[in-house]
Amino acid sequence: MFDYFDRYYFLEKGFSMLKKCCSVVLACSAILLSGCAMFCQNEQQTVKAVYTSVPPKMNGVLDDPVWQKAPEYTLVFSEREFKNARPEVAEFFKNGITDQGTFRLLWDENYLYVGINCKDLDIVAEGVEDQQPHDKIGDAAGIMLKPVDDTYFWHIYVSPRNGKKVSFYKARGLVGLPSTHPKELPFKMLSSAHIKGTLNSSFDKDTGWTAIMAIPIKDLNSKGVKLEPGVRWKVLLYRINRSRYLPVSETGIYPKTPSSSQTAYEDFGNLELVR
Repeated sequence: MFDYFDRYYFLEKGFSMLKKCCSVVLACSAILLSGCAMFCQNEQQTVKAVYTSVPPKMNGVLDDPVWQKAPEYTLVFSEREFKNARPEVAEFFKNGITDQGTFRLLWDENYLYVGINCKDLDIVAEGVEDQQPHDKIGDAAGIMLKPVDDTYFWHIYVSPRNGKKVSFYKARGLVGLPSTHPKELPFKMLSSAHIKGTLNSSFDKDTGWTAIMAIPIKDLNSKGVKLEPGVRWKVLLYRINRSRYLPVSETGIYPKTPSSSQTAYEDFGNLELVR
């Protein structure tokens, strides 16, 4: 029979082995959870544009069945959107975006198509001409595009009034130069918009607005990096909503990023052209 010291020795060894086994299990669990989190995060950060052999109708209303081929992306607030906001503003937006916006993306050999659908109780668009700063004088929605392997990026958007603006940044260190915002559209982007409500009449309630942009791929390619399957591009979808019924303007983005900065392209999603 084992004496007291023998029993103590084996109990101690058994307890030590149990602790090691638990440590291994916990470590493996942490690795699996970390891998799952990375996978989910990467999956969330991908924005897919689906190939279409038939161009969508440029009617501004997204009723063409071809749009149903593309996944729908719902806008969210950035992680720090209301970090320094007044308490009543943060409380107002505690459940997320109030007037929701969604995007769908298609592409063919000629265009990248961006379909926009915005709920909006107060449709505002005080700009009329192309290349006006529509995102500062009313509602606007659009896209940021940047090739991973170069310094330049594009800022392309449309207003409910179908006012277009295209800005080309040679590099983040050159943001703010007048040449970034040419007076004329730098390429022949097609667009259309449709309003469900009244424009610039803030004493009623509107339903929303929709828009379609057709961005010429050959013009995107003209700066050096081709927009085609297998080539790495970053993308941010966004919408500026100004309204009488909001305490402050509402900035929705996809994918979710730390801030809503349109130049923090390291945090943008990965654009995938799907055939």
